[in-house]
Amino acid sequence: MDAEISGSIDDQSRSAQAIMSAVKNYQSGIKYAYTQELLKNQSLSGKITVEFVIRPDGSVESVDIKQSSVNWPPLEEAIKKRISLRWNFGQSKGGPVKVAFPFVFHPEM
Repeated sequence: MDAEISGSIDDQSRSAQAIMSAVKNYQSGIKYAYTQELLKNQSLSGKITVEFVIRPDGSVESVDIKQSSVNWPPLEEAIKKRISLRWNFGQSKGGPVKVAFPFVFHPEM
C-alpha cells in the first residue's frame, strides 16, 4: 500500500509497519461498509484515500477524505465514521501521527 505517514513515528508503536498492521486488522470493517453500499450501486468502484491523525492515546481524530475516485458520499461517510469511532492504535509515548491511506474498491472484493 502507498500509505503516507508523518509526525512522531520514532515510537515503535507508530512505525509504518505497526500502523499498516493495525489498518490491515480493521480492513474487514471497511470491506463491510463497501459491501453495504455495493448493494445500492453494483458498479461502485475506485480508490478512496483517507487522511487521519492518530493521537498519543491511540484514538483517531481529524478523519477526512483526501481524494476519491469513487464519488459515492455514503461510502465515504461510512468509512470516515468507522475509522473515527472504531479504530484505535494503542498508547504511544510520542506525539500525533498523520496517516494518509488508500483503499481500493472493486466489486470482486
